[in-house]
Amino acid sequence: MGRGRPRKPNDMKLIDGTWRADRHGSIEGALKAEGTPAMPKGMSKNAKECWQSLIGRLSSSGRASTEDLYALRGLCEWWAEYCKVHRAMSRLAVSDKRYFRTQQLAAVAWKAFCTGASKFGLSPSDRAGMRIETQKPQGVQARIRA
Repeated sequence: MGRGRPRKPNDMKLIDGTWRADRHGSIEGALKAEGTPAMPKGMSKNAKECWQSLIGRLSSSGRASTEDLYALRGLCEWWAEYCKVHRAMSRLAVSDKRYFRTQQLAAVAWKAFCTGASKFGLSPSDRAGMRIETQKPQGVQARIRA
């Protein structure tokens, strides 16, 4: 028997504006994800490029913060691994006996990257489930119906 759908994280309730003190308790007790994580040292060239292309957008939209450092690093490292294996695969002929195994490694790296990417809403379908609004309508504007 299933357990129902997973709980919505406190961070998302705060961002969405659905946090309610009578239901969720004091807002001071909620984990508030803030700040932009610094790029870790020792990342490969492709991992650094991935980090730099994502971090600004993810941080400014509230989808990533300092608490997400390791998840973001893992995401970027899987991208770098995919790039490395894909380069190796492109140097092999399809008839080469190593091609199939290299293709499998590329698929594993791609799947791991996509799994991490979905946590941060990096595809259109992932973003559809992440409603991040900057400000809710107030007063009369909140009651106007289209």
